[in-house]
Amino acid sequence: MEEITKIAFPGLNIGEFSINRVAIPIDGFPIYWYALLIMTGIVLAVLYAQYRSERQGISIDNLLDIAMATVIPGVIGARLYYVLTTLDSGRYHDIWDVINMREGGLAIYGGIIFGVLGMICMALIRKVNVLNMLDSAAPGVMIAQAIGRWGNFCNGEAFGSPIVDGKITYAFLGPEKTYAVSENNILYRLRMGVTSEASGGEYMEVQPTFFYESMWNLLGFVLINLIFKKKKFNGQIALMYFAWYGFGRMFIEGLRTDSLYVPGTGIRISQMLGLVLFALSAIALVVGFILSANKKLPAVFTPYFIPDIKAFRAEQKRIEEERVAAKKAARAARFEQSEPEQQEQQEQQEQQEQQEDKAQEEEHGSDDH
Repeated sequence: MEEITKIAFPGLNIGEFSINRVAIPIDGFPIYWYALLIMTGIVLAVLYAQYRSERQGISIDNLLDIAMATVIPGVIGARLYYVLTTLDSGRYHDIWDVINMREGGLAIYGGIIFGVLGMICMALIRKVNVLNMLDSAAPGVMIAQAIGRWGNFCNGEAFGSPIVDGKITYAFLGPEKTYAVSENNILYRLRMGVTSEASGGEYMEVQPTFFYESMWNLLGFVLINLIFKKKKFNGQIALMYFAWYGFGRMFIEGLRTDSLYVPGTGIRISQMLGLVLFALSAIALVVGFILSANKKLPAVFTPYFIPDIKAFRAEQKRIEEERVAAKKAARAARFEQSEPEQQEQQEQQEQQEQQEDKAQEEEHGSDDH
């Protein structure tokens, strides 16, 4: 596999430069920038969720349990979704080919679906407000997506249509169509020159769709954060994330050259899901705002902001200390209950030793005679 990606941005007067896909060269198991960027995004997403959830009365212990129940199913779901939509590619010959993510193949929609299901299940188990938890986590997911897309940049993949003879192809829920692109067009100025495995080892001038999606998520993260404290109902932030991401992906996907398609059709799966996600989330937001304005959602509300966060942390620490003390007291009580049994065993052992000593004395006495 080619480990060097060559990139250029001729429309911005940035000449060709090289990127080694391998961040940490370890013999037999190199660690790629793609993996490091994905993990960095996940860590930052969890830290952000901690910051938000703590201010909504969700303890760090519950958050960590929910994070584990979100991240692991999310990764599994992202891989499973990709495999199921590429079964006809001929790349899967055994179970190792299915689980080998080092060769690429993660689909964000699968990660979102399985991650959200895992989060909801653990939140219910821990008796945490599900909508509050979704609100706390959603902006963090945008951080992870914005950072993770730069892994595609390092690999020289997930790019958009090439510009050939001043023309570009684009598709929206149907067959591709060709459009003229002048030199003054923003798409022409932002074109990216790439030489990578994904480009077949040949130099191509393409659309940097990874960059468009990264910037779209970053902008959404900033805007949603400005709104967070003013949310009208629980679940609003999560719905805004779904609507924002679905809307952007719906249009950006039309430029991609590596889209997954609905079998037997020319419809791109991610584009269709983006449209559905945007439409359903937008409808749910409108309904939520109407019900909130008419005060029809009293049971959904919980205080968003805890004014004295230090007091909240101290209270959580006190609860944890009481829990630990209770466990120690229970162990001590069990020990005290077992003391009579230990004393009885000790007395029996002493009697047995005395009998053995007496038998040895008698035996020595008989030898003297």
